[in-house]
Amino acid sequence: MGNLVDTPYLYVLQLAETWTPDLEQMNLKNISLSIIAILVVGMVVLLGLGLFGGSDGTHSDNLARIEVEHLLNKPPEAVFELISAHERYKEFANFDESVLLEEGDTEKNGLGALRRLSSGRMWFQERITCFDRPKKMCYRVEDNSIIPLKHEIGEITIEPIDGKSRVIWVSHARVEFPFLGPFLARRMESSSAEAFLSILRGIDNAN
Repeated sequence: MGNLVDTPYLYVLQLAETWTPDLEQMNLKNISLSIIAILVVGMVVLLGLGLFGGSDGTHSDNLARIEVEHLLNKPPEAVFELISAHERYKEFANFDESVLLEEGDTEKNGLGALRRLSSGRMWFQERITCFDRPKKMCYRVEDNSIIPLKHEIGEITIEPIDGKSRVIWVSHARVEFPFLGPFLARRMESSSAEAFLSILRGIDNAN
């Protein structure tokens, strides 16, 4: 998340570098107006990237919509077992730690379970909200260390196809961050889609 605003900030820095006032010829009022102008341009860049959907212009609100689809060379039963087993996430995903905070109602990783996944300083906690082996698992992110958000839906559907599995992973989260919500939501869409696909590829290669 640290590089989300590099592009607009670099743009503002470039403007600042080209502004080389002669302090002997400019009074304090003109200097102040120039500084304000640079700040305003920077804010316009940030808001423009957010309000108009960043580079692709697909959405203009603060709701991040992530949907990925991937065909795995494993039957649905094997895919579901791996994707629901919190203790194995370190094997096929980029997580340093995966801890079950609360066991599920009917089985350990099932409905009602609460797990915490960590990678470096990043962590998030998710509650399992539906558990239909081997067809579907739903979850809701209840807390995270990245950014204020309200997770509205997390759904992983597994469909059998000739001994393989088509996995559709959908997640919607509303970024609750003043002014920059739309901008951060667009960046969250791209980074989360890459992360989901990486997890699914890891599951496909797992033993």
